[in-house]
Amino acid sequence: MVVMKQETIRPIEERDFERFAELASQLGYPVDPAFAAEQLRKEKKRDDAVTFVFDQEGVGVVGWVACRVVERTYRRAYGEVAGLVVDSAHRSRGYGAELLARAEEWFESRGVPEVLVRSNTLRVEAHRFYDREGYTRTKTQNVFTKELKG
Repeated sequence: MVVMKQETIRPIEERDFERFAELASQLGYPVDPAFAAEQLRKEKKRDDAVTFVFDQEGVGVVGWVACRVVERTYRRAYGEVAGLVVDSAHRSRGYGAELLARAEEWFESRGVPEVLVRSNTLRVEAHRFYDREGYTRTKTQNVFTKELKG
C-alpha cells in the first residue's frame, strides 16, 4: 500500500514564523526571525494582506507566498506577490505553481483584476517560472533607496 503525503496550502500561523525567516534567506532577504514574527503578527490583523504556506505532512513548511492588495491614486487596485519562495531542496515539484495559484484565488476573491510580481533581473529561473505561469514582462526598472535619519 502506498501512503500519499498530505499537502496543504494555508494561511501562515505563529508556529511557521521561524521557518518563514529561514526561507526568506533563501530568497535573498536575510531577516531576523523576531522581526519577521513581529511583521507577520501585524499582517494577520490586516484584510489586504496574507501569507500562505505550503505545508507538507512529515516535512513541514516548504514554501510561502506573500500577497498584498495595493491601491494607488493613479491606477486601479492590483494584487502584488510580495515574495514567493520554495525551499531549494523541494523546487521543481510544482509547489511554487500551487502557491501562486492560491495567491491568485485570494486576489480574485477580493475583486482584484490584476497581479503584479517583481523579480530581480538576476533570477533567470524565476523569470522562466513566471513566464510558464502566464505572466507577461511589462517593465524593467531601477530601484533607488535612501536611509532616513528618523
